[in-house]
Amino acid sequence: MKRHVFTLFFSFLAIVMAGCSSVGIPEITGPILEADEAKALAIDQFYVNGGLDDEFSSQGEFNVYLRDAGTGQDWVCASTTDGMDEVALTGVYYGGLDIHFREVDGDRPSSSARFQILVVEKDGEDCPESIGDDDDIVASSPELTFDELIGQTIWSTNGLAAVTLRGQTDEAVAIPSMAPSLDAGLILDQVSFESGGDSTTANRYYIFAEHVEDGTVVTQCQVDDSYLSNIQYGRITYAALGIPIDCFSAMDPDFADLPVRLSLWIQRSKGPEKIGETAVVPIGEIIGEKVSFTNNQGYFKFRNVVETPFSSSIVRLGELTGLTVTNVSYTETPSLNPTLEIHVLRDGDVSYSIACAGEDQGVDGLETPDTYDDLSATLVPVTGQQELFGWESVTIKFINRTDGLSCPEPLASDPDILATTTALTPSALSGRTFNFTDNDGSISFAFSSSQTSGDASSSDAASSDNASPAENDDAESQDEQSCQ
Repeated sequence: MKRHVFTLFFSFLAIVMAGCSSVGIPEITGPILEADEAKALAIDQFYVNGGLDDEFSSQGEFNVYLRDAGTGQDWVCASTTDGMDEVALTGVYYGGLDIHFREVDGDRPSSSARFQILVVEKDGEDCPESIGDDDDIVASSPELTFDELIGQTIWSTNGLAAVTLRGQTDEAVAIPSMAPSLDAGLILDQVSFESGGDSTTANRYYIFAEHVEDGTVVTQCQVDDSYLSNIQYGRITYAALGIPIDCFSAMDPDFADLPVRLSLWIQRSKGPEKIGETAVVPIGEIIGEKVSFTNNQGYFKFRNVVETPFSSSIVRLGELTGLTVTNVSYTETPSLNPTLEIHVLRDGDVSYSIACAGEDQGVDGLETPDTYDDLSATLVPVTGQQELFGWESVTIKFINRTDGLSCPEPLASDPDILATTTALTPSALSGRTFNFTDNDGSISFAFSSSQTSGDASSSDAASSDNASPAENDDAESQDEQSCQ
């Protein structure tokens, strides 16, 4: 009898304790968000690629603010002491986060129906102070409704930052797969792991790859340390890495059949210690797939590969920067002394530019409406853009730039649009000539030699290729996709 009493007591205690984690956290409902509900939000994914005063630095003191768009007042925020210190590197896409908000000091609304997210590089006082004159607003989102706020990736209007929010008690939001590579090989997309108490302190990590036959290691090599310098903390998913596993050559006729094992190690005071490893699996079975560690302490996910430019379901930056403009015709007269450029933008945006060509790239002498058929202007990545998840569709615009800057700098203000195409999907971009709408002319491209060499145009730097939804060819990975 006593045994049954104790069993019932401990069962009841377990139920109570399981519910304690959500005690005091309000349910998040809409369409109007109360202040307590806003504090119950968590940052699930974070990315920024710009905003540093020092061009040689790769780390900033970033804060995220949720602003009431109705009043323009900063409402809640997350600072370095809330966990933003672990996601401080630019050009790194972080997921699996659990960074909580706090209320901003000073005057603020008690509720909000329209929202804006701002990513700020702090030179003044950290959150919970409001954004100050000394702070740099790196990026801001468009105005958002409640339905647009939670459970989806919110990209800034300039394409330099992204934030994904969820409720604190909600499941983590799935991260899209990295845009497929045109280079054959085994390429790491994501790594996620648990390293115990060391997860919350910066550490050094190593990845080893082995060719294993009948239980015997035939060859072993280490992934270049320079690729892993951005991986510093556990309990974080590092995504869109694009790290090549160069130990195995895709030119090997047996490449797809090679049985391999990969392992992740942490540097301890007494030497490297293994966090986890995969089972031995042929390379062909893990390309584009997520492979868990045998001890369930993490996983590797590998990038998919396509053979032909514009043959996947998304537009890649590496494909765009392999295009050369050969012909432009337009009819609308620009203003006096215009700064004429060609920009590829995310469809639906007028300032989120992905790739461009201006005077330095060969767009010169086009000040009068006419047909110009002797151009050779190569598209280059807009500063801050890098290959992440790709875009479902883009538009090509011939613009007069009004912000005093020039390609490859991001658009700092909306330009004068002289001509634009309709939305172009990858299959449409496989063509060569695109008509502008309203019979405003056309633009033609040629594929440069880099289009036949995979990611050559996009792998030079982490600030040179960008993104949004991606997908593998299999149905499971397609379910994970979300638009950037």
